[in-house]
Amino acid sequence: MALEREEAQTRSRADLTATRARLRRLISDMERRGPKPVPALREVREAGRPRTTLEVFPDAVRRETSEGVCTYREVRYPLALEVGEVPLAALTQVNGGLLDLLAPREELDEATLGDLWFLDIETTGLGGAGTLVFLVATARIESDEAGSAVVLRQYLAESPPEEAALLEALIEDGRFAEDPVLVTYNGRSFDAPMLDERATMHRRRAGLQGLRHLDLLHPTRLAFRGLLPSCRLGMVESEVLRMQRPSEDIPGAEVPAWYFRFLRVGDARMLRPIVEHNELDVVGMTGLLAWLAVGVQAQAPPSNDRAARDALAVGRLLSARGRASEAVRHLERSIRLGSSEQRGDAVVLEQGLLLLAAIHKRDEQREQAAALWHRTLELPARAPLRPLLELAMYYEHQRREFDLAIELAERARYHIERWLHPRDPVRGGRALMEIEHRLSRLHSRAERARNG
Repeated sequence: MALEREEAQTRSRADLTATRARLRRLISDMERRGPKPVPALREVREAGRPRTTLEVFPDAVRRETSEGVCTYREVRYPLALEVGEVPLAALTQVNGGLLDLLAPREELDEATLGDLWFLDIETTGLGGAGTLVFLVATARIESDEAGSAVVLRQYLAESPPEEAALLEALIEDGRFAEDPVLVTYNGRSFDAPMLDERATMHRRRAGLQGLRHLDLLHPTRLAFRGLLPSCRLGMVESEVLRMQRPSEDIPGAEVPAWYFRFLRVGDARMLRPIVEHNELDVVGMTGLLAWLAVGVQAQAPPSNDRAARDALAVGRLLSARGRASEAVRHLERSIRLGSSEQRGDAVVLEQGLLLLAAIHKRDEQREQAAALWHRTLELPARAPLRPLLELAMYYEHQRREFDLAIELAERARYHIERWLHPRDPVRGGRALMEIEHRLSRLHSRAERARNG
């Protein structure tokens, strides 16, 4: 046992060393390559005369406010369009029940689609006295004689003094008297406080932190944590919505540098990557809400090669919000799809089996739960600690088959010693103490049972 533990620790150290070396190589490659070229930058370098904002964005205007002038842009996205593979028309299924599921503490059970006010901002930094808000995008679902559409509005400060006019125009269009529902992605901790702070600096009151707020990051994490490399909006767009951004799209971390470059050079083509990035962030949020509406509202997400994962994500969200009976249907679909050879994914299948088993156990349906735990043990190349422990408890307390419970507990101890303890000595040591206590009790109960 000691030899196995020492070998596991040696392997763990070797894996850590290899990972660090690989990260150093990746960082070195990124530094050597430098930032990827963006067409706007090439155009500015090749052309002579700088372009104005209205030349670069023909749909933009200079907007007068009581605080000065800013640049304003409005774009309509008809609901007949798709964001990736998700039709915007699915937004019509959004109702108070769905919104209350996504943000249960915000009193959204009576909110409607027309109450939603999507918002994303671009700033010159992550906070502090010198940070400016220079670009804001909002969107609302509105109807007119042309039909329903997502109406995107952007407010741009072409110089730091125009920030006050930007905020004034945003407040004018906010329709705060109608009690809108703010929809952001990680906006509760950044966008709303930043806008309120900057408005205060200009002796204005925005009050975005006082609005009802649906931050889509939180339900997305509940659904997809561990199923995606990260829950960044760009990753969700690519992996869930199948929305591919243009090759010239810039990362959010590079946005401040592009704005400062524009201030220095004075050519509005420097703004194009920023404005388009900001626009796509809001469009991605509308597509994500449409995807959630399709998945949760008694329908399955689109059937594709990731359908098993998507069904599991919806099931996890419903289960986390206390709607286990609805989650069961999605989890069963995920397991069915995940079991097929074409769409098989051991991680997705394992998580679906374990979550469905947990729901059955909570509902006192222990035989159904035990069958799912046994299926989990059949999956290849897994470390099945949890189902082993659950089955050991099941056969001890429900079936009173102590010898089988001992066998399962022994297997669980093996996995703790071989995998858990070398990686997490504190948690592994606690688990070893618990399993040894369980085995001692099981041996005593088995001996008493044999003696009649």
